[in-house]
Amino acid sequence: MSAFLALNACSGKKDTLQGTRVSVLDKPQVSALQKEASKAVLLSEAQNVTTWSQTLSSATHTSKNLLAAQNLSERWSASFGEGADKRNLLLASPVIVDGVVYTQDVEGTVSAFDLKSGEKIFKQKLKPQNENDSSSAMNGSGIAADTKNLYALTGFGSVFALDLKDGNILWRKDLNIPLRTAPTVAGGKLFVQTIDNRLFCLDTSDGAEIWTYSISAEETVLAGGAASAYDSSKQIVVTAFSNGELQAFNAQIGYPLWSNNLVSTGKFIAASPINAVKAAPVIDGNVVYAIGNNNQMLAANLETGDIIWQKQIGGTATPFVDKEAVFFVSNNMDLIALDKSNGNILWQQPLLADMSAKDKAEIYISGPILVNSQLLVATSSGDVLMFDAKTGAQKSDLHIGEPLPFGPIGADKYIVFVSSDAELIVYQ
Repeated sequence: MSAFLALNACSGKKDTLQGTRVSVLDKPQVSALQKEASKAVLLSEAQNVTTWSQTLSSATHTSKNLLAAQNLSERWSASFGEGADKRNLLLASPVIVDGVVYTQDVEGTVSAFDLKSGEKIFKQKLKPQNENDSSSAMNGSGIAADTKNLYALTGFGSVFALDLKDGNILWRKDLNIPLRTAPTVAGGKLFVQTIDNRLFCLDTSDGAEIWTYSISAEETVLAGGAASAYDSSKQIVVTAFSNGELQAFNAQIGYPLWSNNLVSTGKFIAASPINAVKAAPVIDGNVVYAIGNNNQMLAANLETGDIIWQKQIGGTATPFVDKEAVFFVSNNMDLIALDKSNGNILWQQPLLADMSAKDKAEIYISGPILVNSQLLVATSSGDVLMFDAKTGAQKSDLHIGEPLPFGPIGADKYIVFVSSDAELIVYQ
């Protein structure tokens, strides 16, 4: 269960999860869902995209209905370094810019491959200031790119800017506190969250600090954390902290605009008492969608924070927001579609329903993304499940054969998977 492993920020020990797992959907909702299961969801048109530069493709964490081949087949695979082990988790999902896919392994090494051929373009090892320091775990924390640079974060507390073409280090910023969350970049600003709940806004040209903001740290967090969502046109950045707080800032000066909480206070017992948020918030137009681990999901006005709707549903994977619906995987291993305007359930599809509760407890699920109007979710058992996004009906599956710690990404009609062993697997 490496992707959902709860980590103590100081000791690295796993906390025991308390409470009883129960459904977060009440009986009236389920009945309505069953009656309306045939109701189709209006989707955006599938289109070819050329860039997947950061979490769910963009700084706002919105993506497209990707156009790809109807029958995906493997084109190539390549190792990009050291994979996960008992001490280090693979945290950095790849990105794609201008026909090149970039990766980062658990030791912080960044590699680049030609998306079509799999040819390696460069390899750049990122090292701590003290090269003899072997105490830092999870050294590769996440990457993001703009049109000029690739930005890479490390567990030993450094931010690097690399040249997209050759991987040369352009600058580094040492924050001297472990980093576990992928950065977000747009409009000359780079947003970096530290493990002790500090948010840094850095200048992409040289790494200079523009502003910083901090709140109280949480003792127990979820490995990975939630990348900030940033609307550069409105100059608003939204960040989910490890204590469950969702906060928006004026991105120019770091002034807090509003805050909400992603921790349930209702009657449902959470599957886990951990308040930390692992799923990144999503900005779609003037609405923020966010889900926390402790059974709280909401839609809020981007500028005011006023809650539009909220549900007592928990999850750790970033939701996919499309034309009419918000698609996500819940902590109960249900793939769910909600009406994004009011939060009403459109359909619900239990995942791995044929497995025993004991076996399901050993599996984690990532995604979804939308490809050819089908939702793709990846599992740690090496299977990719595909569902009709209009109805929730399962269409097919794809057996990769390697544990998959992230949901797939895509660009130029290619779909890219990463295994926990640091294997890059590209389909077309």
